[in-house]
Amino acid sequence: MNTHTSILSFSLTVLIGLSAVSSRGLAAEATSPSFEVESSKSPARLAVDTRSSPVPWSNLEFRNDPNAFQFAIVSDRTGGARWGVFQDAIAKLNLLQPEFVMSVGDMIQGYTDDLEVLNREWDEFSGFIGKLEVPFFYIPGNHDMTNPTMAALWEERFGAAFYSFIYKDVLFLCLNSNDGAMHQIGSAQIEWVKQVLEKQVDVRWTLVFVHRPFWDSSDPDNLAYWAPIENALSDREYTVFAGHVHSYTKLIRNDRRHFTLATTGGGSKLRGRPFGEFDQVAWITVTDSGPIVANLMLDGIWDENVRNENFRFFVRTLTDGGRSQMPSILCSSDALGLIEREIRITNDLDVPIHYAVDVSVSDGNVLLSDARFDLIVPPNSVETVPLVLKGEGEIENGFAVVAELEWAADVRFGDEYYAMDGVSSLHAVKSLPIRAQSRPVTVDSRLDDWSELPFTVENPTQIKIQPETWHGPDDGHFRFGVASDEEYLFIAIEVIDDQIVAVPGTKPWVQDGVEIRIDARQPPANRTRERDLVFVALGPGDRSDNGIPIYGENALPAGTQYACSVTATGFAAEVAIPLSAINERAGGEWKNFRLNVQVDDTDGDEEGTSQLNWQPDWRSAENIPQSGTFVK
Repeated sequence: MNTHTSILSFSLTVLIGLSAVSSRGLAAEATSPSFEVESSKSPARLAVDTRSSPVPWSNLEFRNDPNAFQFAIVSDRTGGARWGVFQDAIAKLNLLQPEFVMSVGDMIQGYTDDLEVLNREWDEFSGFIGKLEVPFFYIPGNHDMTNPTMAALWEERFGAAFYSFIYKDVLFLCLNSNDGAMHQIGSAQIEWVKQVLEKQVDVRWTLVFVHRPFWDSSDPDNLAYWAPIENALSDREYTVFAGHVHSYTKLIRNDRRHFTLATTGGGSKLRGRPFGEFDQVAWITVTDSGPIVANLMLDGIWDENVRNENFRFFVRTLTDGGRSQMPSILCSSDALGLIEREIRITNDLDVPIHYAVDVSVSDGNVLLSDARFDLIVPPNSVETVPLVLKGEGEIENGFAVVAELEWAADVRFGDEYYAMDGVSSLHAVKSLPIRAQSRPVTVDSRLDDWSELPFTVENPTQIKIQPETWHGPDDGHFRFGVASDEEYLFIAIEVIDDQIVAVPGTKPWVQDGVEIRIDARQPPANRTRERDLVFVALGPGDRSDNGIPIYGENALPAGTQYACSVTATGFAAEVAIPLSAINERAGGEWKNFRLNVQVDDTDGDEEGTSQLNWQPDWRSAENIPQSGTFVK
């Protein structure tokens, strides 16, 4: 059936003629008899009072197929929940009145086996859903089902973690991507999927909902989990919806649409359409030709191509690996002097990219090269442009902006045209010496082996997650020191905190804790992924039983030592990392490394955690390349 043709199973009669409303809003008497007009494609009839044959409507093809229906999908609320966004989405869904609402998971923060915390979080979420005026279907994400305790609580509260239902001859297949362990689909669930599909062969469409987009990955394990389900679906019409990555992308795979949704309140840089980062609900209209997808953002409406694969390729070639950022100038003193750099512009696409760039320098500096350049970068190539300036200013507070590049890029893929612009800053960063440790250090968090902790952070360069819950240095601040001997790199941190929140069995970053990141790769990278780092995250414990919340202990370099304990004024942490691990990541004997220290501050009388950063988070848009670099 043509979905753009409405087939009415009843006669719709609208009587306009007994009385009508004039253009001035006044009742007017009918002055001529009414007549009937019938749609050629439906039995709709209207009795209309009119004086001539032209009619005041475009056509009578009403969009009221009784088999069509509309529902909404909400995406990730957690993984850095921003308070109020999900509640706002619920209120707006009540205005829109879908027939029901689907989830793709990550509804609570989770990541704990503390039942009191979990029940409190689920009660909170149930309160949000209690205000929704239509049915809501739950699907687990990794924040909802991380461990056996959370899986058992899910079963107690919601029953099945994977299930199906049929509505108006459409099969809804709701999967669990944390089946037995995080980010996997177990064999029993796969067999269940096959049985459901074998039984429901005559449905007009199948809609699949799963938290993790296994298909959009280069990891063979992810693809292996998805392959048997994809094979079972292969002979039918289907569409898939997922979440998890907090970034929207539509992919076409096996001639079927696969949607990864953005967020509905979850952690996001909110960089907009080019990065697929926005808060949304997806509005789905199901027809015999499949679902029509509209993306309702809290500030607008877009079609399903708000970000497709070609647009993603384009944005990635501009930004991946920190390409939109320039490597900083590493200085051993505060003076700048002559600065010579090459601007590298990379095109990984099979089509050319057009760039236009305007260069400006900060006050006190003099630009000696061209202030503007315009070029076409051929497919799969790299172009370089010289940048020369005389730096007459000084570095203050560890770094300074010496130049800015305002750039615009555009590309064509056949009939598709995409454009993106931005500003890239060139920073000068002062390198930091590392103190040689002359006497042995006992890693016990007492800090009595340290003569000084020279780096004081009272006003963090960046506050993440919920900055409104940090009320200034009196609420929480810290200082730290870095040293090394022949075998170890030592880091000591003293945190001054007016309230200590320590929750056993919970990740360090959802209570009071510290996070240490070290990147020793050579040459230094603009962008950092967690797997490239030495990453230590721990919270305060009891010295008597060493009950220290530590994240990923098995992933720490062999021989790593750590301690963290409550003090009279807050808590203290001490870590020793074998230099062999630093050398391994440097590809030889280390010469320098990047360090960042982040303190997680949670107050018992407030909801949420603020993350206080010494340097801007390397994973964020505010990242300053090479900031926090220590040298031998």
